[in-house]
Amino acid sequence: MENGILKTWDGQEVLPAFLKSLKQKLFYAPKQKKMELLTYVLRKRLKGKLIIFRRTTFGADKVVKMLAGIGCDSVGIHSEKSEEENAVSLKSFKSGKIDVLVVTDTAFRQLELNRVDMIINFDLPTFSEHYVDRQSIAVSKALVITFCALEEKQMVRDIQDLLDLKLVVEKNHPFVLNPKEFAAEVRRTEGTSKKSRKSANSKRKKKRWY
Repeated sequence: MENGILKTWDGQEVLPAFLKSLKQKLFYAPKQKKMELLTYVLRKRLKGKLIIFRRTTFGADKVVKMLAGIGCDSVGIHSEKSEEENAVSLKSFKSGKIDVLVVTDTAFRQLELNRVDMIINFDLPTFSEHYVDRQSIAVSKALVITFCALEEKQMVRDIQDLLDLKLVVEKNHPFVLNPKEFAAEVRRTEGTSKKSRKSANSKRKKKRWY
């Protein structure tokens, strides 16, 4: 961040005020329940053009296949597809023939896209700066939904620190993390640490599970 202005990977400036104007929702859920959570969210909230971000090409293909199974047409773009295949998919998305695009961060950077109405971060990015890249394609006041499993919580903290923004946690969904499961994971992780399990930091972690 320079002078309070965030930048995308290619140097485009993104004002913090723009990111704060987005309707950002954070859904905590077990990793193995994310696909079901995606189905739940789409049935309730799908409006306009949507981009779904996945970390891997395999994951992107898996989402496209799942969406086809529930009658939702989508296209996937990633590095393991030919240029011709990706070009056809991009054309169908930009023309409005298909409203849902599933893409990896690497492939996303190669695309010239119109702005979209909704973004779903199925996977958290590898680096917090990539979160800014993803949201830069949204229209003003677009809906941004982020799924977060236990192992991704640190990335959420990094993103919130970068944006100086607290993401709103959505607790009203069927796949919310069980507080007892979260506490057990915290204890397991702390057990491998050299720090005392009774430290002030560990106590704060036990009290807050989201």
